Amino acid sequence: MSGWGNRWEYNTVTNYRVYGMGFRLMDARLAQPSKASSSNGSIVRCNNIVGPVGDRAKALGVGAMMNGKFQSNNMPLIWISKNMQTYWSAQGNTWNGSSALPSKTPTLSSAGC
Repeated sequence: MSGWGNRWEYNTVTNYRVYGMGFRLMDARLAQPSKASSSNGSIVRCNNIVGPVGDRAKALGVGAMMNGKFQSNNMPLIWISKNMQTYWSAQGNTWNGSSALPSKTPTLSSAGC
């Protein structure tokens, strides 16, 4: 259900209205990611998510995830659920090699693309 081990690499998304990319948004209510439904081991690198339609659209939305690796993506505005913000690093998620929770407006890093 959650796409364990999926790789999202070298994609371009434009003209999105809600989310350019979304990972298990329905699990946002969970205090911890679920092995029954949440994304696990996703690799998300070198993606270009640009051109939102409207001011409410986000390049990325993540409800629940464990062991996610985000590297060198152009995602100017992201949303990570409140629950996931509390366990981001404890569940092995990284952004450009750092276990720190990324900013809502992360800077572009194209290293490795």
